[in-house]
Amino acid sequence: MLSSPDRLHVAVNRYRMTCELVRAGLPVPPTTITEDLHEAADAVGRFGTAVLKPLFTSKGRGMRRLEPTRDLRGELESHRDGGLGPFYLQRFVKHPGRDLGVAVLDGRCIGAYWRVAGAEQWMTTILSGGRYEKAEIAPETAAMAAAAARHFGLVFTGVDLIEGSDGRFSVLEVSAFGGFRGLLNGCGVDAAPMLAEVVLRRFREARA
Repeated sequence: MLSSPDRLHVAVNRYRMTCELVRAGLPVPPTTITEDLHEAADAVGRFGTAVLKPLFTSKGRGMRRLEPTRDLRGELESHRDGGLGPFYLQRFVKHPGRDLGVAVLDGRCIGAYWRVAGAEQWMTTILSGGRYEKAEIAPETAAMAAAAARHFGLVFTGVDLIEGSDGRFSVLEVSAFGGFRGLLNGCGVDAAPMLAEVVLRRFREARA
């Protein structure tokens, strides 16, 4: 295992991951985490529109977009009664129909891709009908992703960023295990042999 198990344990937990991103001084959307249903409803009211996320899922599974309507309490109760954990609520960022994935290997950005939302979808995941497109990103955006990967001590990871209406990016999450499909389908970059080379180099260095 290349990355430290302790760091992987932090990255796989959305609550702990967000706390670490804030501690690292990286921009994240306003977030509230609570076990109290009334506090959760108040947070949705403050945010106007919020995304409710389970702590331990990926690829958008179990996520809901919430607004302060008469159906809000029922949505929150459904999340709670479904055993999906505390209420992790993040202000919905009005994005331009896409979010950004940046692959970082051994401290270096090796590619970036947009996840473009499907028709009439707010989520950009492939499971919800999204698609990959190659992205050309500014050096400061690549540096933000690399800083997130470095803070978590991850050798290979994907950093998800969201672009606000002002053009600035915030960090949504850092993948504990990285991924290959977005790079391959969006950029034509096969990260597997690149990762293997890093593994072999580190193995040789450890034996030297």
